Formats: sequence, C-alpha cells, structure tokens
Amino acid sequence: MFGMKENERLYLTAWEYNAARVLGYVAEIVQEKGGEVKPWRHVMANNRTYEPDAEPRQIYGQSWITFILDGIYYSFEYPDNPFFEDHFTKAKIREDGKRLRNLYADTKIPAWKYDCLFRIADDEKCRLIAEELLQNMIDANFSQSYHETHKRKVSNLYDGKWHWEYIRKPDEWVKARWD
Repeated sequence: MFGMKENERLYLTAWEYNAARVLGYVAEIVQEKGGEVKPWRHVMANNRTYEPDAEPRQIYGQSWITFILDGIYYSFEYPDNPFFEDHFTKAKIREDGKRLRNLYADTKIPAWKYDCLFRIADDEKCRLIAEELLQNMIDANFSQSYHETHKRKVSNLYDGKWHWEYIRKPDEWVKARWD
C-alpha cells in the first residue's frame, strides 16, 4: 500500500490502515529521538472495514520506512498481506556517510502484528506498538552481507588450457542519506 501522490484518498482495510498508522508513529518517535526519517507522502485514508463513512485521516502513505538513528541505517517494510513476513535491514554507516548495499533482508523481527491491528485500534495502542517495533529494530542484530561474484576465464600455468574461477566483486557502498 502506498499513495502515489500527496493527500491521495484511499479506502484501506483495517490491517493496512492501522499498520500505516504504526509506521507514522515510528517516524514520529525517531524524529523525537533526533533521528532522520526519509521523506514520505501522506494520504487521506478511511478504515473501510469498520469506519467507511467516517472522516478520512491523514496517515503515513507507504508500507515501508527508512530512517537513520544514532548513526545506524534502518529500513523496514511490511507486506500487504499480514500473514507474509516483514523485511528489515539494519546497517552501520561509515564516517564518509555510506552504508553497505549488499545486505540480506532479515525476516526475524519479533512479532508486532497484534489482533487490535485487524480491528479498530486507538491511537494510544498504535503508538505503544510503534514503540515496541522500534525497540525491536534497535535491539536486532545487524543485517548480514552477501558477496556477489562473477565468473572469469583464467589460463592454467601448467598446461596452456583454461578454467573458470569465481571472482568476488568489491562490496558496494551507497550514500546512506537521501538529501
């Protein structure tokens, strides 16, 4: 779920509506702690499952969040289907402001999908879930990196023939900030 333009009107299921509210609270908490949150779009949304005729609320309009807190890069995404796994990445930022790009997305973030997110969840409950989710991300291990390789023909020194060798590509470092 994500809005294609600012203040787009969406009619979301209870899960999408409440999960987007939780990510909005995560963004607020990160900013309160002095972190940076990647800019996002707001949407005007209704919980079509329980409150289809209510006034729409302005909520976080994406199913992912990217932020930097205490010099560590975090990225979290929840799927549209709540029974699928979330994707989470945590990486250190070097002094030159770059982070490692070749990271596996971790799916072992502790459970945060409570029953109240599938019904009407009040703001206080969504904020408590957001605080718990953020703390789980902070406490999680750093994501594991993977190494890309490519094949190269290499000549044999002893018989004039050749063979394939896998050569590791250098790690790819990308800018961690989005400004």
